[in-house]
Order: sequence, then structure tokens, then C-alpha cells
Amino acid sequence: MRKYAIRRAEALLERLIRQMRRAARQGDADSIHDLRVAIRRFTQCTRVFAEFLAPGKTRKIRRRLKRLMALAADVRDRDIALELLLATRVAGKAELARTLRAERGEAWQALLEGIRKTSRRWRPQLAPAKKPARLWEEKRPVAENARAHLPTLLREYFQAGRELVAARPAPADLHAFRLRTKRLRYTLELFAPVYGARLDPRLRELQQIQQLLGEINDCAATERRLPQIQGFLEKLAARRTAAFERRWKRFATERNLRSWESELKKIAPPQPRPGT
Repeated sequence: MRKYAIRRAEALLERLIRQMRRAARQGDADSIHDLRVAIRRFTQCTRVFAEFLAPGKTRKIRRRLKRLMALAADVRDRDIALELLLATRVAGKAELARTLRAERGEAWQALLEGIRKTSRRWRPQLAPAKKPARLWEEKRPVAENARAHLPTLLREYFQAGRELVAARPAPADLHAFRLRTKRLRYTLELFAPVYGARLDPRLRELQQIQQLLGEINDCAATERRLPQIQGFLEKLAARRTAAFERRWKRFATERNLRSWESELKKIAPPQPRPGT
């Protein structure tokens, strides 16, 4: 289990480094989105497998990545705000768009400098922890560890979502649940080699929920930046919230939960992904 955890962390770190280089070269919305995803995936890996990694080294890496994530968010927020602005007929739209593009340029330069500083100062080497693990059973196969722990995480996620939706949540609460959805999805992805292709439909379900919650959050973030289109954003957020609630009710049935749990408890040889 220890070797598996370290290999997964090293692979995600290498992917993150590649995304940093790509974002520095291209600077477009897609490359910055992929950088943010790579940061989140690696960070979640270091949380899930924290017992196997030297804490001092991973904390140092995460602090630098947190700063980089904030810089990337400044760029992305302008991209989203511009996209939503252009969908309106608000007076002075052209001037607002010019301002956003100028701010985006400044935010991009700050991100580029952040990537360069990180690249110059960072020697991304993961050190293994010296203490024995407590949560994960080091002597047991990876598949048995997954079967023992993942269904519990899933049930807690379902319960949290049910309580959230029943309480008619505010945008801030939906944002927190969006982050929780991401963390669950990225945790499951860490065990994709164990489950193989049969896990893919489950991950897509979480991705759909995450996408709906992200679209709601985009409205809230843009409203803070563009109060001129508040009415448009409030109506859009209401429609998107209703769409999320409909999707969640279809997802969060007891039958679907049992199906998920059954899948996560299987430790038979996984189905290979296409092309592998």
C-alpha cells in the first residue's frame, strides 16, 4: 500500500509540473483550468495518503501550490465574468469587457511570474514518511484497503448532500459542497487502477454534479465583480440551482447509493480501460 501511494503521488506531481509548463506557454482558459485541476488532484492525493509522505515536505509544496492556485483563480474568474457579461445586454457592456480584459492581462502576468518563481525555487521531491500508517493497512492489498474505506466516504457524502438540499442552501453552502464533491471524485480517481473502466461511469456522475455546482458558483463570483448585471446573474443562478437539485434527487436515491457501495466493494480483477 505504501509503494502504491507514493507512486500515485509521484505520478500526479509529474502531471502537475507538465501542466505548469503548458499554462506558462499558452495562458489560455483551458490550460489554466487544467493547471487548477492538476493542483487539486495532487493536493488531494497528499491528503488521502498523508501517512505515507513526510509531512514537512508536503506542507511546503502545498503552501506554494495554494499561492499558485489563488493566482490562477484570479485569471479564471475574469474569463468567466467576461463570458457571462457577453451573454447580457447591459448598458456599457463594451467598456466593462475592456476593463475585464485588461484585468485579465494583469492577472495572467502575475500568474506567469508565480509559475516562474515556483519553477526556479521548487525542487519537487516527495519524501516518504518514516512512521507506520494507522488509517491504511500497509500489509493488505490496495484493493482491500479501497474496499474497506471508500464506501464509508461515499455514504458520508450522500448524507451531507441530502441534508444540504433539504435545507435550501445558500450559494456559499453549495460552494462548500462543490469542493467536497471534487475531493471525493479525486479520491476515487486515486484508486482507478484498482477498479479499471467500471469506475468511469461513477466518476462521470460526480463530474456532472460538480459541473452544475460550479456553474452556480460562477454566478456568485461574477456578481461580486460585476454588480451591473446582478439581476441577470440572480435569475441564471436560480435556474442552475434548480437544475442541480433535480440532478441531485435522481442521484442521491438509496438504490443508487447501494449500487455505488456494491461497486466499491468489489475487488475482482478490474476491467481494462479502452486502449490499455
